[in-house]
Amino acid sequence: MMPDITDDSYESEDNDYEKVDPATFAKGLDRIEFKDKIFVLTGFDTREENKITSIITERGGTIKSSTVLKTDYLVVSGDYSSKKYERAVELKQKGKNISIISSEQFYDLLH
Repeated sequence: MMPDITDDSYESEDNDYEKVDPATFAKGLDRIEFKDKIFVLTGFDTREENKITSIITERGGTIKSSTVLKTDYLVVSGDYSSKKYERAVELKQKGKNISIISSEQFYDLLH
């Protein structure tokens, strides 16, 4: 039986996310759309998270605390081992159009 990925509480039992190269997710992304987009942040210290949150909300984006089907962007600082990252990779592998980017890529893509 396939898991129901529409259930936001679903957690993967397999570890396919470990096999994914995070650098490939932002490939081809040349800018970030902010207006009416949902962002999830992971791995940030409080100061940096507040800074990125301000940038996103000032440009019309919304911050959510967990990765859900409606997530448009996951911005990652540090290593790629959080539950938010695992969930985003799982959704992406199942066809969801979610952009997973590092904090460095986030700043590079600001226009």
